[in-house]
Formats: sequence, structure tokens, C-alpha cells
Amino acid sequence: MSPLPGIDPWTGDVVYTEALLRQPPPGVTYVRYDDALRSGELHEHGRRRALEDGGSTRDRTLAWAQVVREHAVNDVRRTGVLFREPFRLLEVRDAFDLVHCHTYSVRWTGIPTPVLVSNAAPLTYLYRWARGWGRARVCSADSADRLLARMLGVWHIEHGLAQADRVVAFTDALGRWYLERGVAPEHLGVVPCFPGGMPSAPVATPVPGRIGFAAVDFRAKGGDTVVQAMRAIRSRRPDAHLWVAGGPTGLSDGELEAAGVEWRGYLSRQEMLEDFLPSCEVFAYPSRFDGLPLTLLEALGSGVPAVVSDFFALPEVVADGESGRVVPRDDPDALADAVVGLLDPTVHERASAAARARYDARYAPAKVLPALRENYDLAIRTSEARRA
Repeated sequence: MSPLPGIDPWTGDVVYTEALLRQPPPGVTYVRYDDALRSGELHEHGRRRALEDGGSTRDRTLAWAQVVREHAVNDVRRTGVLFREPFRLLEVRDAFDLVHCHTYSVRWTGIPTPVLVSNAAPLTYLYRWARGWGRARVCSADSADRLLARMLGVWHIEHGLAQADRVVAFTDALGRWYLERGVAPEHLGVVPCFPGGMPSAPVATPVPGRIGFAAVDFRAKGGDTVVQAMRAIRSRRPDAHLWVAGGPTGLSDGELEAAGVEWRGYLSRQEMLEDFLPSCEVFAYPSRFDGLPLTLLEALGSGVPAVVSDFFALPEVVADGESGRVVPRDDPDALADAVVGLLDPTVHERASAAARARYDARYAPAKVLPALRENYDLAIRTSEARRA
């Protein structure tokens, strides 16, 4: 149960789903949730298609009531009183060995199937730091979400996960966050996501002075901070120039040209891995919100040292002083100093090798997939022990 391309809004979670479908853990066969809904292995309550199942008059009346309720709840979500992410009300109607539920808050009913829940970052952080909600509004919406989850029996992605047989965090930072909120240590694992499909050797030569930045949401990931830093960077490295991939910058062509910025727009993954990232000497990513960004992992895997902000788990991804640097958020001067330092040929050579080594040791599929399979097995054993 994980966000799917073409069905769910495109995010890094969709990319994670694609990576797992393309390269599953050893011995694992995935059934996509849309296929399971079509086959009847899963049934979703509160949706109009649930009415197609027929049944008694009482069953159809209850189904209609659930549809009306869910439409009303989603209307409230659009007002900002609740978080926008919907709850899913799913019934398991066939015997899966395991359900891996990633990012969704779900009420599970039906056959008692082991469930593993995974996530990349707290939902409250998304609204506070990426969407710019004030602290009071986030607390209010979070409380309302929790109350609704308790009323509906939903396993909220941030609360009430004691029913899950295993909880997997992408990072140590999120793992600590879960422990602070009552997830039992013996039911918690830390397994990062992975990009997969990385070239085994560099396919392009770094261009001197080229700095890379990529994001769908330019401001949320600190793109404006990178542009602000370019003036100081170019005063010390006149050949420095910034390549930006992804969503619009919000800056005029004149502003981009004055800062030495070229916006490349949205690029395919092949273009990112074979052209964009390998041609960069440094990847600048002073994000204001993130869990475990796949683009950052791809930069490390391409041997590109990175400068990241000190937000949440980013410092653990880039070892400060080894495969890159960590700087305070919203600090263009600190960012400029770090980037210029990594552009030094001697420093760059050492940091580039460390970046690739860090990717291979922590985020390559050969490391991640066996660890994920181990957590699947632990979830199944926990479920069996609970039923014994």
C-alpha cells in the first residue's frame, strides 16, 4: 500500500514505490494496491466503487453512509482544519503474507495479515516547514487528525502505531522521533529508501565551477538560498555557475542570468543520472523540509559532494567534512563558504570519493534490500507471536 505513479500525486514516495517494484527485496513479490482492489483481494470502504459490490439493503445503506461521510471529511480537509492526506479504509479479503503500508494512514479490517508501516518524515514537519503553516495551525490540525483517527479506528502514520507489527523509518532521526512517541524499540527498524539504477561508473566529467540544485518545489528545498549565495560564490570563483533542475524558480530570466543560473526545467531520471548530476562539481541542497531525498542520494552515488542544511535527517545523510558539508538553514553566506571549499580541487577529489563510498555503504540496493527483507520477516514473526 504505497503511492503509485499515475494514481497518486507525484512525490518521492511514488519514486520509492517504482524502485521497489523494479527491484524488490530477495524472495518478495509485490501486489500493487490498485491491482488488489480490482481483483477483490482488497476492498475499500467509503468510495463509490464500493457500492458496486451489491449485497443486502442494509449493506448498501451502510456503504452509502460511509461514502457520504468520507466526502464530508474530505471537504473539511480542503479547508485546512485537518491535514489534506485522506485516511484509507481497507478490508483485506485474501491471505497476503504481509502488507507494507508506506505513508498512508489506514484502517485495516478482514483477514489478520501482518502489517509493516514505513515513512520518511513526520507529517507535522511537512505542514510546518514545507507548506508554511503556523505552529498553532499545525497543532490544531494534528489534534483533529488524531481524534478522527481514534474515532474511525485508523492507524495514523504518526500516532497509534502500536497495532502495527513493525514500523520502519527511513532515517535514524525519524527512528528517534518514533521512539519518543511510544513506538517500542523491538518493533522499530531503520531502513533507508534507495534510488537504484545508478550507473556503475561516472558517465560524464564534472565541469569546473558547476553547482547543481534540483527540486520540484524550488523554495521549500532552499533554491532561493542557493541563488542568494551565488553572488558570494562567484566573487571568489568567477567560473562558478548554477544548474537548476525541476520546478519553476519564480525568478525572471534577468535575475537568473545575473546570478549565473541556468534553469533546465524538469529532466528525466536518465538525464539526471547521465548528464545533470555527473557534470556537477558540487550539489547544493539547503532544504527547509525533507525526509530522505532521493535526489541527494543520487548525487552522492554520482560522486558529487553535497552541501545540505541542518534540517532533521539531512546531516546524517551527508557526513560533515567527509562527503560534503552541513550548514544552517537560510544562511547563504555559510552555504557559499561551504560550496567554495568543496570546489577546491584537492578537497573535491577527496569528498567525491567519500560521497560514492557513503552511497555504496548505506544507500545502494545491495545494502537496503536485504535489510528491508529482514524487517518483513520480523513483522511476520511478530504477527505470529501475537496470534499464538
